Amino acid sequence: MRTNARGFTLIELLIAMVIGMIVLAGIVGAYRAQQRSRTNQIMVLEMQQNARAALALMRREIRMANYDPLGGAVEGFSAARADTLTFSFDANADSDDADEGERITYGLANPDDGILGREGEEDAGFDTLAFDIHALGFAYAVDMDGDGMPDTYGGGVSDPIIWLYDSNGDGVLDRHLDTNQDGLINANDNPGGGSAAAFFTPLPPLNRICAVQIWLLARTRSPLPEEAESTTYVVGDRHIGTNDRFKRILLTGTVQVRNPS
Repeated sequence: MRTNARGFTLIELLIAMVIGMIVLAGIVGAYRAQQRSRTNQIMVLEMQQNARAALALMRREIRMANYDPLGGAVEGFSAARADTLTFSFDANADSDDADEGERITYGLANPDDGILGREGEEDAGFDTLAFDIHALGFAYAVDMDGDGMPDTYGGGVSDPIIWLYDSNGDGVLDRHLDTNQDGLINANDNPGGGSAAAFFTPLPPLNRICAVQIWLLARTRSPLPEEAESTTYVVGDRHIGTNDRFKRILLTGTVQVRNPS
């Protein structure tokens, strides 16, 4: 009995190998794309969690500024710059703000490294609060007439709040940010703001601060190959243009000071 012992020809084997390699390349490419997508998603999630946790802590502690249950010698706000904030409170009710954790400073410990720092004791140096922070901004509302409400451009409750900062560290709030007075601080306003002298005489001292606005611009720890960002972010007094492959998130928050001076 004769059987057909004919096998595959060399050409058929080569064709099968090529098809197999194409299929394998497709599988590997899809796997790598999936891994890149997963890595990118993890970095974006880390960025969001990192920034939100930092903002939550800052809001909680700033809310305690000026807390002085015994009417002692609490200084309250001692620096109100556009990118740095220092304030104190009496956490343990001993009539002073000299204990550890009662004088807080927030700022970028090293702007080039993107490290958001928190100093919990005067001259103790920054502890790392968050990584990969591109920019940090602050602005301050004041109550100069003692009515318990932030002062506004028109003087009415529904008018835009005047958001200020101390541009030179002399202890008075000399610049305002909403230069077109539309109630928003955005790209339509002048970078650096405008002089506050047109609205306040004398200029407000730091002990009249009744609210703080925070901007926190975070970015992923590494560039994302698929990302192509070209955006201008407004962070307090700065307009920051970007043109790279980092993914960013801008978080903002407003804190009403519970214990204004």
